Order: sequence, then structure tokens, then C-alpha cells
Amino acid sequence: MFERESELLGEDFNKVLDEVGGKNAGNRLLKVIYDNWARRIEDVRSNAFKSIRLNDSFEVPTSFYRDFESIVMESGSTFLKKHVNITSSIPEVDLFKEKNADYVSNFLDFLKKNSSVIPKRKSLSFGGKKIEFREAFVRSSSTSEDFRRPELAGTANSFKVSDLEFIDVYLISFFDFFNEKFGENRFGYSDDESLAFQVAKFLNPRQNIMLTGTCELVNNQYIVNIEVVKGISDKSIRYRVSEDNHIEIFYGFPKKTRFPYEIEGLPSLLSEEQVRAISDLLRLKKEILGYDIDAEYILTRNKDLVSVQLRRISPILNEEAELDYSGEIIAETPFVMRKKFVAEGYLLSLSPEDVRNAQAYGAVEAGIRDESILLVDKDETGTGFHKDILEKPYAGMVFSNGIVEITHSSITGLTYLLRNSGNNIVAIPNIEKIIKLSDFQHNDVRLKRSKDKYRLVSDGKTATLFRI
Repeated sequence: MFERESELLGEDFNKVLDEVGGKNAGNRLLKVIYDNWARRIEDVRSNAFKSIRLNDSFEVPTSFYRDFESIVMESGSTFLKKHVNITSSIPEVDLFKEKNADYVSNFLDFLKKNSSVIPKRKSLSFGGKKIEFREAFVRSSSTSEDFRRPELAGTANSFKVSDLEFIDVYLISFFDFFNEKFGENRFGYSDDESLAFQVAKFLNPRQNIMLTGTCELVNNQYIVNIEVVKGISDKSIRYRVSEDNHIEIFYGFPKKTRFPYEIEGLPSLLSEEQVRAISDLLRLKKEILGYDIDAEYILTRNKDLVSVQLRRISPILNEEAELDYSGEIIAETPFVMRKKFVAEGYLLSLSPEDVRNAQAYGAVEAGIRDESILLVDKDETGTGFHKDILEKPYAGMVFSNGIVEITHSSITGLTYLLRNSGNNIVAIPNIEKIIKLSDFQHNDVRLKRSKDKYRLVSDGKTATLFRI
């Protein structure tokens, strides 16, 4: 396994994964690709971008976590509560630092030695002492995620820091990972699973465009999907590019939103040249590696396309499930989880009033849930409710908002959901305009339920809603 990766790097890729984790290993592959295929990368860049490059970053190897785990195991205590605030110091971390001064000193020396990779953002003086701030985004890089088990991408903590040498945040992540591994272990970590970090220059998502792209075989042709998010948002646009370079656009937020470009008369966040360039770049990486890929980028205000991640595409769950595409097609969507399923039921619509009325919501009996496909507008219902319903036993769920959460962000929750819940979730933007809510009737607990029955079918790449 990993013969091609080992060939490209000139060393055993399994050892690389053990030493620096999947995210860092993917960045090493990106560096080789960008160095050895520089001419083709330049051809792809053309007039679409000012540059195509890697982000400035350095690796925190797994050796620091392995030493940490040995110390904690020897102490006979897991120290830490779950779900801590990653920005705060906690007594357990203070105790660990007090009892393990040599470990802390070595860790700090390592951070200081490598911090020059991250450019300085600002300097302040306190009491005559000059303090330099280097803003960075610290991303988890466990030894399984991205390559051995690509579906585990993002299951450990990632966080922004203004002070690279504030060691507490790294230790909190170690504690949290340790407790997950030897506690509930939702993700099925093996005993030798370890955690590394990638410390990268912070590129503010409020000022730049975040992109995720895949290149995979669909119906005997390689299709590119590019999902684009501008700023802090749960909404997105997805571009689908066929082998003959035909571009389809799917909207995760209203077309009335201001867009800087048009593609064949349709509003767009990217120019046609940028979509085609990203598509060509993804196809090139797939060609070099020889398998379906998933990659992340940041498009800066200066039109630099910055590569931040490369991984094998996550497998589709329930691959052997049989799908039933019969019925009247109501809507199709590419905003889906990578899960194959068929869900049948009556559409159940909850208004903001229903959500606020906890008594009414609590009156929804299990039988009604089991045979209902819940329609959720996250903007109306609120994030708290949205998270609360994820584990409820509905036949399926359709979000008219929160598109990004369904596909690429909030991976920790989605991984847990996929592995430990029977829920089937997709997102269909503006579904309330597709389905006449006047066709709904109040049931025994005064909730709006469709008169007709529906079937929700997903192959893990696209989902279709049928009236049956």
C-alpha cells in the first residue's frame, strides 16, 4: 500500500504517516507535485490566478504526542474533562506543565526554533518588553486521517493562535485526543494512533474564499466538484465540471446575492477561467497519484490560490445498498454526505414556533419520526436545535440551509453521525419553493406533515427527492 506515494517522496510513506500524520504527509506530496510538475502548474495558472502555491507552515511531529501519552499513562490518570474550551488554560494542563518541566521545555524550544516560518503580524510592548505575534492556524494531523482512513479528516482539534508558543492549546488538544482514544473512542482509533500538528500561516476566512475540490470517477467519466464558500458562512456554491469541461452550477444561497462573475449568464463566485483552472489542477493531481482525490484551497484577495490540504477521497458508506429511483422527480442536489441510502416517509415541516415550543416538539412520537423526512431551515430554527436533531430517528433530513455543514465542515459531528446514527441527511436549497407547503396538513400533535409520501435517494454523490 502507498507505493505511489513512497515513489514520489523517495521514502516509505507509511513511516511518514507515523512520524507526521496524514495532513502533513499530504502537504509533502503537494510540495513534490508543485516542484516536479512546475511547468504544468504554470500552464494551469495562466490568467486565472496570480500564483498557485503552498501555504507557509511547519510540522509538529507525533513524537510529542507519543511522549505525552506515555507520561499520562504512567500517571494513571486521564486528567481532563471532555469538551473543554480550546482557547482557555485549565488546571489539568497547569498541573501537567508543573510536573513535566523537561517535556514542556523541549516542546517550547521546538516551537521557537520553527516559528520563523510563520511571518510576524504585529509587535506590542508590555512593561518595556517587546512581544511579537505570529498568527497561525494549527490543524490536527492524526496518523490515520487523510490516507489510511480518509473519512477521519478533522476529527481532532484545530485552532487559531496569536502566540505560537502558547503551549497550553497544544496540550489541551493532546488531552482531548487521549480521552477520545482511551474513552468513548467514537472513531475507532487503534492503540498506536497518534497526533501531530500542521502549524500554518493564518489566512482569514472572512477576507478570503475557501474551496474544496474532488476529482472522482462517476458513471465512467472523471467528474470534478468544486465547493466554494465566501467568508464565514454555512452557504456555498458547487461547480460540477465534466470531462468535456461543461460547467454546472448549484447554489447553496439565493441568486439575488451579489456575485462578482457570470458563467454563461449565471451568477458565480469564481470566474470561468478560475473554475477551469482549479478543475485542471485537480485532474493533474489525480493523474499523478492515480486515485480519486479531495483537496482544499484558499483563494486570497490578491488572487493567490493557496493549497492547504490533499487527501484520498473518503469512501462512500453503504456502498452495496440497492437504490430505488422510481417516482416523480421533485428535486436533485449535490449537497450530500458520502453515504448511499434510500429513505421513505412523509415530509415533516417544523416552523420556528414549533421549535420554540419544546412541549410540542417533545410530543413527536417515535413512530412519527421513523416515517418522516424532516425539513429543516437552519436560519429559522437556530444552530442549537439543528445540532439537537442530528441523532433523532427520522427516516431522513433535508436542510434548506447549512449546506457546507452537510458536505465538508463540522466533520467531527458528521463522522460520529455516519458511524453511530441511522440518519440520512442531504441539503436541498430553497426546498420550500420547490414543495408547496399548502399541501401539508397538521397531524395529531399539530405539526405540518405532507399528504403525499416521498422517497429520498442518495448515491453518496448526488441525491434525488421523489414523490411516490
